[in-house]
Amino acid sequence: MKIAITEDYPIEPIIEKKILKGYLLNKKNNFDATILLAWRKKIDKEYLSKFSKLKYIIRYGSGYDNIDLNYIRKKKYFCLIILNMLIKMLQKQQ
Repeated sequence: MKIAITEDYPIEPIIEKKILKGYLLNKKNNFDATILLAWRKKIDKEYLSKFSKLKYIIRYGSGYDNIDLNYIRKKKYFCLIILNMLIKMLQKQQ
């Protein structure tokens, strides 16, 4: 399992780095990921087509207006949307 994080995160992904350690890819190998953690980046066909092994998309936020749901359905990716409020609560527990 390899995990990529979009580079548009509003705060440093401290929790993700602690939990995922060796699974996180650096920017060079980013497109070899099976899981994508995304914040505000537009997740469309053009961006997703760069990932040859992608299966899961986890979107931090409260909406899906920046996600191409038709393309995700076509490719049969699993997409999960996590509310920002939950992330903030987890970070405060650190």
